[in-house]
Amino acid sequence: MFRFLKGLFSKKEVEESLTLTVDGAGAWLDARDEEIEAGLEEATGRCRTAVSASLEDLGRLLATLKDAEGREDVHPKLKSVTDRSLPAFIAAMEQQAAHPLPDDADGFYAAAAELLTGLLKAQKGQGRYLAAVFPEEMKEVRGVTRDIGREINTLTGLVKEAQATTARIGAARAGLAAVTEAGTETENLDAEIGALRKRLEAADPAIARDGERLRALTAGQDYAACMTEQERLAGLKKEEEGAVQDLTNTAAQEARVMRKAERVAGRARAQQDLRTLEACTALLDRPLDAGREEILPLVEAAAGVVQRQIPGGELALKGKDDLALFADAGAAEKEMDARIAALDGVRERVAAAEERVRACTALGEARRLEEAIASAEAEKERDRQALASAEARKRALADGEADRLHRLEEALAAVAGRPVTLA
Repeated sequence: MFRFLKGLFSKKEVEESLTLTVDGAGAWLDARDEEIEAGLEEATGRCRTAVSASLEDLGRLLATLKDAEGREDVHPKLKSVTDRSLPAFIAAMEQQAAHPLPDDADGFYAAAAELLTGLLKAQKGQGRYLAAVFPEEMKEVRGVTRDIGREINTLTGLVKEAQATTARIGAARAGLAAVTEAGTETENLDAEIGALRKRLEAADPAIARDGERLRALTAGQDYAACMTEQERLAGLKKEEEGAVQDLTNTAAQEARVMRKAERVAGRARAQQDLRTLEACTALLDRPLDAGREEILPLVEAAAGVVQRQIPGGELALKGKDDLALFADAGAAEKEMDARIAALDGVRERVAAAEERVRACTALGEARRLEEAIASAEAEKERDRQALASAEARKRALADGEADRLHRLEEALAAVAGRPVTLA
């Protein structure tokens, strides 16, 4: 099973070409992943068996060294070294050998590498003092350690190859994803392009039908009558604006004169007259808000105060328009009443005209058709732009298809170790 890693690039396989389909490439890569995993498990199992056997040999050697503690045939110059170093060396070696070796491949590889490092460290430490005393035993210990190292180095090479192959499989999966995603996007674009073309084909007849209905509607008598009413309403609106301006101007003129009269009343300490004038000017400043029943009595009373101030010379009116408003009793009130009446009258006519315009269904139908045509034209333009974008994207995908397939074939070939042809 581990042949995939060790014999991946044999001459025979290089010469043969592998044919795959795009749809089957994913399953083929899955099988390669499984093969790598199985191969690593097999290699790890072999390494675990060999390392475990070496550890058993090491255990026996350490037991022999334990029995050598306190031997009488050791030279006195070496005895002190033996007494200090041997127990420490045996303890260090036993501690490393006691470390568990996990069953999973990744855990075992890490633990085995740590084991080898620990054994070598112990031999370079206390072990170096024991070689002169126990040359044969230490030689055998080094031999066992070399056996463990050889097995781990072999596994290391296989792990690196497996990692490299896994990386190549990842690159192949990325290439496969690019091809399949482009295919899916192309299918989606085909559906989008078809839908957009259908909408564009249906748009012109619909716009033409609404346009014909609009032309027929605007050519009819009902529409012409409605347009006449609308023009009449526009004229009345302008007349209303003029009536508002006339009322505002008259109120401002009367208020200006009455404020002069306020100053005269203030100097004369005529408190009642002052209050009357102030109340009237407050309403004249907002004549559109004040009602006729509210403003006319105040104008009459305030105009009476102005007229009483004129004969004695307290209030001098120079402008003929001002004199016309206040020279005669009731003139200011009548002028204000006329302005209010004119505005009320034109407003009544405006309201009636608005009601007639609202009753004109032809205008509403014409507006609805105009809005529908404008909306359809805007939608048509959006669809036209979307269609152009989708077609451009589809062309770009088609132009890049050969390159994507070539890159995928190369990535698959790197995994297979031989040329790959996509059917």
